[in-house]
Amino acid sequence: MLEKLIRTTLAGIACLTINSCENTNSSPVNDTPLQYDSKSNKDSNPADSTINEFEVKEETYDQTLPCLKKTYCTDSDGDNYPVKPCEDFCEQPPGYIPKPEIWVEDCNDKDYDINLKAKEICNGIDDNCNGKIDEGFPLSVWYEDKDNDEFGDINDKGKSFCEPPKGYVQNNKDCDDFNNKIYLNALELCNGKDDNCNGQTDENLNQSCFIACNSGLEYCIDGIWQGCDAPLPQPEICDGMDNDCNKLIDDELTNSCSTICGSGLEYCIDGTWQNCDAPLPQPEVCDGTDNDCNKLIDDGLTQPCSTDCGEGLEYCTEGQWKNCTAPLPQPEVCDGVDNDCNGAVDDGLEYKIWFKDADGDGQGGQDISQPDCKQPPGFVDNSFDCDDNDKNVKSGSILWVSDAVECSDTYSRLALDNQNRIYVNDNNEKLYVLSSDEGSMVWNSNENALDPTIHKDGTVYVQSSDTKITAFDSNNPDFGKKWTYTFQNCDDGWDISGGIYDMSLSSDGTIYVSMAQVDWDFWADDYCRVIHAVIKEGKYDWVYPVSYNNDSVTRTSVGPGEVIYFGRDYSLYALFSNGEEKGIYGLKNQLGGYITRPPLFGKDNTVYLAFENSNPKTKIIGYNPENNSSSMSTSWDSKLVSPLVVGKEGEIYLILNPGGTVALKSDGITKWVNGDGNFSGLVLASNNTIYQFGESGLSALDTSNGKVIWELKIDEETNQAINPVNLGIGNNGNLYFCNLPDNKVYAVCSNTTLDKEALWPTLKHDNQRTGNFNNGK
Repeated sequence: MLEKLIRTTLAGIACLTINSCENTNSSPVNDTPLQYDSKSNKDSNPADSTINEFEVKEETYDQTLPCLKKTYCTDSDGDNYPVKPCEDFCEQPPGYIPKPEIWVEDCNDKDYDINLKAKEICNGIDDNCNGKIDEGFPLSVWYEDKDNDEFGDINDKGKSFCEPPKGYVQNNKDCDDFNNKIYLNALELCNGKDDNCNGQTDENLNQSCFIACNSGLEYCIDGIWQGCDAPLPQPEICDGMDNDCNKLIDDELTNSCSTICGSGLEYCIDGTWQNCDAPLPQPEVCDGTDNDCNKLIDDGLTQPCSTDCGEGLEYCTEGQWKNCTAPLPQPEVCDGVDNDCNGAVDDGLEYKIWFKDADGDGQGGQDISQPDCKQPPGFVDNSFDCDDNDKNVKSGSILWVSDAVECSDTYSRLALDNQNRIYVNDNNEKLYVLSSDEGSMVWNSNENALDPTIHKDGTVYVQSSDTKITAFDSNNPDFGKKWTYTFQNCDDGWDISGGIYDMSLSSDGTIYVSMAQVDWDFWADDYCRVIHAVIKEGKYDWVYPVSYNNDSVTRTSVGPGEVIYFGRDYSLYALFSNGEEKGIYGLKNQLGGYITRPPLFGKDNTVYLAFENSNPKTKIIGYNPENNSSSMSTSWDSKLVSPLVVGKEGEIYLILNPGGTVALKSDGITKWVNGDGNFSGLVLASNNTIYQFGESGLSALDTSNGKVIWELKIDEETNQAINPVNLGIGNNGNLYFCNLPDNKVYAVCSNTTLDKEALWPTLKHDNQRTGNFNNGK
């Protein structure tokens, strides 16, 4: 009010002084409170424009007004609840608030959260300044725990708190609250104190004690361990215990003992007497002593002894082994025994099996033999004589020469049937059947019948023209025809103007025929080929196209499982018996060159292939189509001039020019080479013999070393050179061939058979296989 009065008075004075108070009735007086600057004694309110216009005139009056004081009380914690003292100030100082009309004093002006309106909480403080502490909260009695062992002082009466205060617990079971090891149920110790606060001292305390190696108990008395009841050391006895307590059990205890061999001591071990060291009976040994205590020295002692010649016994005499009965080495004599015991029988002496040569022709028979170191009279070192009662008849002897047919050097296929009849073509392409006894003619075809192939059932298959196959019945005396099949260009659309190229026979009587289409822009080796199958009774089955112009295609071979194999260029083809492809195995990168011979088969599914090229000229490999791997590969800078011949162990025989006859092991390593003569064909026999034939005649070689057993180069009766163009082995063991110089069929004595186990019986196409179906299974 005073401030407003002063403001109004000043405003009126100002108006009177300058006489410019217009509009005073039209504008209300500015009631804005006066802001007084105590330092300049000026009104500092900028909103009052009337006063501001006369600032100069105010200074003229220089009138200072007194401040309007008010009462302010202390509020240190700023919670708007004061405490005394209260004082008057012109302006409100910091830490003060105007004195309230109703006095409510703060009971703790140092804590903002403590005042009349605060909420009481459980903290041991009067939060709401009502003179009460923690009202409204449940209280519990707590006891002071001075030693922090979680047990309160037994003498503390307790205090109530709504929350547990620090250093207090809810029990007073500590009989010594200054020792944290002493409290109710604590571990009693031997110390003369009541550790567990049960009113007793050192009660029921004992512990183990030891005297030497024995143990017992001692007891706590007046805070000291005493009265150990462990037993005292005793004299040592054999009981498994340390009686004298020296840490040794049954130490040095012994007792007298004896056996039939003497006396000694026994020892206490694990509480029992054992290990008497009195000497025991021992097995008698050769040492001049009665080891078994039977009052006999070295009685009945023998032991094995030996020399280089054998075993025996030696005897113990006066403690030494003597008089060995084993045989001693003797001078070597010819008796089939190793007399000097050096590991060799009759060494230095020629000892082998000798065969009786009854007819004196230099060859022995197979019936009579004997071992000897020197040749016995009337014996020889071989058994090749096919008739040991006739000196003119032996292996290599010519039995007869047939004039019944002029056999062909062009159509040189020769075969034998189960009756040893010989099938051979003449130069007019006719088929002749000769008796094996003397070479007389049994039957002839009187028509074209080339390439005789004989099945085991007696059917004879021939090529009766370029496009015809005829089957004859050899079991019929007149060899009557069974059927004829003619291939035509219209068969499945294939042109077969080149005619029949090759013919193979399977074991079930199916004929597989290769047909050639000649491309006359080239020579006859440039052709297309297809393979046809003609089943039994002349029925046509299927066709398979083989190759194109300029391909080199081998003849076919029927292998295991009736699979047809042939080579084309550098690939091996395999067909199932229904004409479907089994596989085409490209081998160019592996081998180089071209397959030029029909495939052959050995053990373990191995297919043997001959490759010919310029360098090397010949390569032989063993190939397994099932796993596409090669078991061997061997090459030569020579030309292959013979078919391959494969033995039952996988060994391979072939003829090279130059080079001669070569024998390879199944791994391709050379076994032997016979380079004497000029030969072009091989036939493997069953008695470790292989026959080579050609311009140098006919030779029998030992398959183990390649040495010549016998040879035939000329007919001594006619002075005719021998140059077989084929060779067959009959069931009677004799050999038959067409001789190129005079084109006559020859029979040669022998005592062997074709090696049936070395060949698959369905294969044919070279001189080795001649007669396979007749002499085979």
